[in-house]
Amino acid sequence: MALFDQSAVLFVALLAMLLITVELGTRLGHRLSVDSDQLRQEQLVAARDAIGLLLSLLLGFTLAMALSRFDQRKQLLVGEANSIDTAIVRAELLPDAQRGAMLGLLHEYVEARIQFSEARIDGRVIDSAMARTKQLQCKCGS
Repeated sequence: MALFDQSAVLFVALLAMLLITVELGTRLGHRLSVDSDQLRQEQLVAARDAIGLLLSLLLGFTLAMALSRFDQRKQLLVGEANSIDTAIVRAELLPDAQRGAMLGLLHEYVEARIQFSEARIDGRVIDSAMARTKQLQCKCGS
């Protein structure tokens, strides 16, 4: 799983594998003299075009799915920001003794959420940020 955590390394590894595969296929094609048979050449061109079409459809569907997830994530983020803003406005209406404590907790909550969003794919940071968020939610609720 360490290879999948490093996108640049994964890209280079996949690119190298692709180049090696293309080179081996080219050498094998020359050795088997694929270009001499016209029928075989037409079949290879048709297969290549079909694979290109399939990959373009796959890419199109993947992007469509990613776009809907991006929009959903953006809506959730805006909703959370609005909820935090509402909580801050309501906390400012509390008496002075409770206002400072509540605003301090809300500030810590925002810091925990920022830590969560900056974690990307680091599981330990995500888990600690989520635990801190839940702990702060329990403190604010009581």
